[in-house]
Amino acid sequence: MKNNLYWMCIIGPVDRKDIPQGGDAILRMPVRDVFNDVFGQDDVCASGWGIDEERYQLLRSLHLLSTSDLKKILKQHKK
Repeated sequence: MKNNLYWMCIIGPVDRKDIPQGGDAILRMPVRDVFNDVFGQDDVCASGWGIDEERYQLLRSLHLLSTSDLKKILKQHKK
């Protein structure tokens, strides 16, 4: 049985007006390339600008919760 893990990184903040054209790819592609060099795969690499301060703070809080607690929260939300 595989014990897959995912690496997640939130970086910023940056004022939207300061993000250059193609600003997502400028950061994502080097990370994807190094991941491929280290692990020999690049099946999934997702990123994007658009997380505002409120969502950032929420994600930081959720990141600290256990998986079982997150499942409980999601189950309550689906009701």
